[in-house]
Amino acid sequence: IATCLAKDAKPAASIHWKGPFIVSFTQSATRPAPDGTVNVSSPLRLSPTREMNGQHVYCVVEHPALKSPEILDYKLNIHYMKSVTITAVKTEQESLQLKCFADANPSPITYTWTKENDSFPKSITEQEDGILTLPRMTPDLAGLYACETYNKVGSAKAFLYLYADHFTQRQHFMIYVIIVLLLFVIIALSFFLHKKISSTRNDTPSQQAAPLQQLENRKEDQDEDT
Repeated sequence: IATCLAKDAKPAASIHWKGPFIVSFTQSATRPAPDGTVNVSSPLRLSPTREMNGQHVYCVVEHPALKSPEILDYKLNIHYMKSVTITAVKTEQESLQLKCFADANPSPITYTWTKENDSFPKSITEQEDGILTLPRMTPDLAGLYACETYNKVGSAKAFLYLYADHFTQRQHFMIYVIIVLLLFVIIALSFFLHKKISSTRNDTPSQQAAPLQQLENRKEDQDEDT
């Protein structure tokens, strides 16, 4: 991982390592030079993990000539390829973007997209940063998609199955809206017809009562004349 070196010390310096986790190190010295100076080196040994990346370790050098230990800061740069994830994001233009994210150091050099038992239509665009764009929302694009990433350490792969619902969800929504509107129109029309029929029934007796009243009046006049 790293080696700490104290050169031309007389007597030999002492070196050890410190860190936020358990560290392992050794110390070795060269044969004394004609002037009696010695070089001391201490390699740091770790079983690197992803969590160690970016952490700081410290080389501590002690010597009688130093008033206080010399401390050297070293930031770990651990290379790894852990995992890959795929997310589906709908854009404002109603297209679908599949985004491939890799938990890796260094960042992936390449992203490779594939579709199970099928090839990509020309309408699909693949970007170098791991984004696959499906501009036309058609059911024939449903299926199993895979994204594989590579860096200097190795590779990792993730899968995402797109169902037809990804493409028909908007169509289903429009169908629901149309059904609701039709129901509203039917209810409104039924209410209007019912109100009109009720109004007609209420007006009919009054219209018939007028001739009857006239006949009764005429009969009374005839009786008086008699």
